[in-house]
Amino acid sequence: MKITPYLKLLRLDHWIKNVFMFPGVAIAITSLSDSYSKAINFVNLQNVFIALFALCVSSSANYTINEWLDRNLDQLHPYKKHRIASHYNFSAKNVYIQWIILVTIVFSTFSLNSAAINLYLTLLIFMGILYNVKPVRLKDRVYLDVISESVNNPIRFAIGWHTVNPNLPVPASAFLSFWGIGIFLMSLKRYSEMVIINDKILLGSYRKSFLHWSPDKLLVFAFAGALIAMTFIGVLLVRYRIEYIFVVPSLIWMFVEYLKMSLRLDLASIAPEKLMLKNRLKGLILLVAISFILFSFTNIPILDQIVSIKNE
Repeated sequence: MKITPYLKLLRLDHWIKNVFMFPGVAIAITSLSDSYSKAINFVNLQNVFIALFALCVSSSANYTINEWLDRNLDQLHPYKKHRIASHYNFSAKNVYIQWIILVTIVFSTFSLNSAAINLYLTLLIFMGILYNVKPVRLKDRVYLDVISESVNNPIRFAIGWHTVNPNLPVPASAFLSFWGIGIFLMSLKRYSEMVIINDKILLGSYRKSFLHWSPDKLLVFAFAGALIAMTFIGVLLVRYRIEYIFVVPSLIWMFVEYLKMSLRLDLASIAPEKLMLKNRLKGLILLVAISFILFSFTNIPILDQIVSIKNE
């Protein structure tokens, strides 16, 4: 048995999506500390690395069953037909053994993680089953296909949060804002896919949800996701650090840049793991990261005075 084709099912290049874990780590730190010296005390790098490892393995478990169960349908897709499962003769037994091994590796980290992290890792694997496996197979159900896949982003955020705050629940505003970001990204991914391929019958054969989508519906849904994201990002900023208001312009710029890419029908919008190859987007991500770090530990007292409500 050749190992290389089975390793390709892991989609290691997709691990870049797990960067959504790190805002959870950062915001959790700032919720507990207002200085660099105190912040260091809240970070256990071993916890972060173990959680990140488990998250990546969980993702690969989901990618394994995703690619295997979609192998015949992917042959209908002009871009996904090149995936390894569409043309390599895999053993079904070996694929499921690989999935079981990956899940077992994740479960083996449970004794090293907090109960909250274990809960979210289990939820991520469970969502992979709901998304891919019949009879539920959420990816075939309009609206639910986007909503269910988008929940992976707040799950990643929550895992990062609980590496620092194992006993404090994830703020609802953070969970909903990252869910909104996911809805925005996934809706535009579907939009680009639909317009570029421009064959609803073919797309409907590939994935049933496309029979009920239209480009206009997807743009409206993306807009709704952006509104949800920015609304709850605003709540999160005011709740934890009003100084984060200065991070918002770069966040909005990122939203606009991805929207422009999708409307230009850039192929990278269909494959989000390739977005990091875009220099402008990499620059914007760096700008967001730098401004986030800067204003995490820079206090501007006048902002508190502006937003505070004084009771006399």
